[in-house]
Amino acid sequence: MASVELLLKHSAVVDFETPHARTALMSAAVAGQLESLQMLLTHKARVDLESASNDTALILAAEAGNVASVAALVKVRWCRFNRSNPC
Repeated sequence: MASVELLLKHSAVVDFETPHARTALMSAAVAGQLESLQMLLTHKARVDLESASNDTALILAAEAGNVASVAALVKVRWCRFNRSNPC
């Protein structure tokens, strides 16, 4: 989490993609790094971006079996796309 916090503090691009179109959000979701995941989401990381294999952070977290990451991503996605309902 410290590295994510440091990068965001210095204005890193939150949705920067690797050559395989992976974002920090995807990596945190797969690894189950909930503090990093929450920090990225707080900085408005996009949950709808797809990797080179057409997977979102949600799909990657589910495939990795990270239930807590899946729950966090589902909640954020629901809140962002259903703005009429408070979260």
